[in-house]
Amino acid sequence: MSTATLSDVQVHYDDQGDGPALVFIHGAWSDAESWRPQVERFSEDHRTITYDLRGHGKTGASDQRSYSLSLFVDDLEALLDEAGIDRAVICGLSLGSMIAQSYLARHPERVEGIVLAGALQTFPRFGCRSR
Repeated sequence: MSTATLSDVQVHYDDQGDGPALVFIHGAWSDAESWRPQVERFSEDHRTITYDLRGHGKTGASDQRSYSLSLFVDDLEALLDEAGIDRAVICGLSLGSMIAQSYLARHPERVEGIVLAGALQTFPRFGCRSR
């Protein structure tokens, strides 16, 4: 795993493979390891990025008094900039799905596609709806 300093936190991330970028965002109370089977499969022909959200896994806490969805999206944006990724498929689980959707709303030009599991929030603007 590598680290990237993003504003006020050092984020631990893993960058494997070559090809179109897939970014995997874990859920709350989890870490990047939850995506190991997907990384093993897709890093053969894709560039895969997993990372521990601030306050999770090896990233740990920051000096922020509280975390927000917007802060997590800022971290994702900074991480993709740091990794030199202009466009990616973003995959999110639970909290990660909320981050992915918010990132899509903020930067549609940087999202090749989106995969959501356990989605907790939807954006009708993008044709998504909850059941």
